[in-house]
Amino acid sequence: MIHREFYLSIELRADTAVDWLAERRRRYLLVDVAFPRSVDTRAWPNAAAGLALLVSVVEASEEDHQPFGSWDRVEPPSGRTFLGHDVADANMLSALSNCGLAPREQAEARCRWALRLNQHHLFECLDDALAFRHYANVHVPEHAPVFVFGLYATDATDTARPVSALPAGC
Repeated sequence: MIHREFYLSIELRADTAVDWLAERRRRYLLVDVAFPRSVDTRAWPNAAAGLALLVSVVEASEEDHQPFGSWDRVEPPSGRTFLGHDVADANMLSALSNCGLAPREQAEARCRWALRLNQHHLFECLDDALAFRHYANVHVPEHAPVFVFGLYATDATDTARPVSALPAGC
């Protein structure tokens, strides 16, 4: 199946670790990385200056387009580096880095998913992200449905905008 990718925004994100103490990493992350990257601004905060982040949503089915239909699309800059795929709900709360699981479920999730995550705590392989999406919809139903997002570092800081500038309801 071919999946379409829609580019939603270019945002400025902090380029240094913020508030990821050991206890928080133990509770929310499947792999202990010092500074996870995420579409979720509670996991990777916006900043006045820093890394320009291009965010896309991967459309795996027709329903995936619905929550993001009112978003203005952005033209992806040519100079971009793929960081990985995050899995989050329509409010950008990451199931991968900001949804706590019960201790037994967390241990099971670590065994199943940890080796598939990169140094940014993101999936490099789209198939792994799509499989985790299904897992999160079942194991974190209060945030279902979740979606797969692509994250790219870019040098397009002149077109980056804060998240607060996005359309209401996003």
